[in-house]
Amino acid sequence: PSVCVYDVDACTRQAALLGGRVSYGPKEIPAVGTWAVITDPDGAPIGLYEPEGPESPQSSVDGNGSFSWHELGTSDYKNEFAFYNKLFHWQLVHEADMGQQGVYAMFGPGGPEPFGGMYNKTSSMPGGAWLSYVRVPDAAASLSAVRSAGGAVTSGPHDVPGGQVAICADPQGIPFAIH
Repeated sequence: PSVCVYDVDACTRQAALLGGRVSYGPKEIPAVGTWAVITDPDGAPIGLYEPEGPESPQSSVDGNGSFSWHELGTSDYKNEFAFYNKLFHWQLVHEADMGQQGVYAMFGPGGPEPFGGMYNKTSSMPGGAWLSYVRVPDAAASLSAVRSAGGAVTSGPHDVPGGQVAICADPQGIPFAIH
């Protein structure tokens, strides 16, 4: 995922001071904006973007084809949340005890509505990684389309509040999820 920020240069410097690493940039694209890629302290990459002009309108979070959720699997969600809280001012909205699976922490820009979650991965899972969920009108039809296009369904579908989710991979193995 990428996060829209007011000053990519300052945000990139701050990320490094907070224990992150700069992977690329900042790089200016004339008439578009400035972007960079950083990794958080656990190694999960995330993009930073500063538009040159007014920010483009966002698609509705409820609209099909738009991102509905962003999730970070990490080795220490509390440490990672502290990093993102200082960098982007994200706020903790709710923590849910998931039993043996641990705590699932939901975050957002402030207010009662979260736009993502963080959790501690098990020791058998690889390092920190973001997973973005795309809203679809029909999970079964979308999973069929993923397979037809050469992708794979790696988990699900699973029933969750608000519908079903499934984790997929494109033909190159890049993970994404549907909701």
